[in-house]
Amino acid sequence: MTSVTVESEFSFRTGESFASYDQFRARLEAHSQHDLVHYWRRDSRTIEGAALKTSCPIQADLRYYSVRYACIFGGQKFATKATGAKRVRTSLRNNCPAFVSLRASKCGQLLQVIAVCNVHNHDVTEQSSQSLAHNKKLPPDVRQKVLQLLFYGVDRKLIKRYVHTKTGKELSSKDICNLAASLRKRAEFQDMLEDPERTAALTKELARVVNVVADSSVDGNDKEVLNEDSEADEMLEERLLDEVYDSENCKTETGSLESLEEEPPEELVKESCSEDKLRRRQDVEDDPVGIKNSCRSRFKWKSNRCFACGSNNRLVRAQLEVLRAKRDKIRQETKILRLKKRKLQLEIDAL
Repeated sequence: MTSVTVESEFSFRTGESFASYDQFRARLEAHSQHDLVHYWRRDSRTIEGAALKTSCPIQADLRYYSVRYACIFGGQKFATKATGAKRVRTSLRNNCPAFVSLRASKCGQLLQVIAVCNVHNHDVTEQSSQSLAHNKKLPPDVRQKVLQLLFYGVDRKLIKRYVHTKTGKELSSKDICNLAASLRKRAEFQDMLEDPERTAALTKELARVVNVVADSSVDGNDKEVLNEDSEADEMLEERLLDEVYDSENCKTETGSLESLEEEPPEELVKESCSEDKLRRRQDVEDDPVGIKNSCRSRFKWKSNRCFACGSNNRLVRAQLEVLRAKRDKIRQETKILRLKKRKLQLEIDAL
């Protein structure tokens, strides 16, 4: 087990004092960013809780009479009171001894450091720090934007590049999945409907932001970088390629529900399919390089989402099955009503 002693201008020392709790928090944030260590509040006693045990008034800006911060890899373990076998859960804690303990001074005007330990029993490197949840927390506006992009089915690789462009943070695929899972708990996304046009517009917007930042950070004389195809361009090109074709399919399925009694002949369906194939073939002839890159990207990703609207193929098929079932039910009801109408006409003729 390695032991690392963190000593810098931002590390805490016994005897230091702070005029307010906010001043201490600012120092702690600077210590975390500069030395790549993070702390959590392990124990605390508020001013109101300590009022009965102290006679000296304490300044309200201190907020706590005593507080103890421990490293996120350590801190005192909570003793469980449950009985029986429990599921084993993994944790990053390894009993790191680092901590900072503070208490209000006798005059009640300062928050003093009474004990500190700057020795950590884990690696303190930039690589290990980037994987921590503390460094992956997104600002509220960026998080709201990411949730909106996930709701409309924008490609997740493009979302990760957008987050890196805006905040400089690297999100993993698991982080994106966790954000997508949190959509079910957000009330503001419950009443929204999937919109293919909105998905395409958001994809264009993200690709434009990523490309603008990339162009500003690249030297114009670097031919290798300029000749390299952008991943965002491939994703956008692939979505726009199938947008017209998939929108026509959606219109065809919707039209089949409106015409409950009459269905188009098979010859017309075959002709429309052949026209779509000819139109797509013409697009390939117009831009063979772009189509080649898009097909390569599609084979590599093996995505189960529609590249035009971002919707899930399985979900779309399930929705179509439900709509077809409703169509068949309406047809049966229509047939029954016609029989009743015919029966009434026969009774009227008999009278």
